[in-house]
Amino acid sequence: MQRMKELTVSLAALFTLGAAGSVDSTNVSGLKEALRIATERAVRATSETNGFLDNAKIRIGLPGSLGKMASGLRAIGMLIMSHI
Repeated sequence: MQRMKELTVSLAALFTLGAAGSVDSTNVSGLKEALRIATERAVRATSETNGFLDNAKIRIGLPGSLGKMASGLRAIGMLIMSHI
């Protein structure tokens, strides 16, 4: 969570500097590095087993009745698999 806050601050700084017209190559390269690291960590975390599906902060569930139907189908599938 702390890393996300740092990234948010870095992005805010980039936009602020860009608006002020004073972005230099050191700032740009530092922000690119921060984005590269954050992206690698996000990909690593979500690539783990259930890293996406079990993370309520990033998982996009099925809407309304479709979600209920999927839960029911999963329950039936588990019931069938337990009898094999």
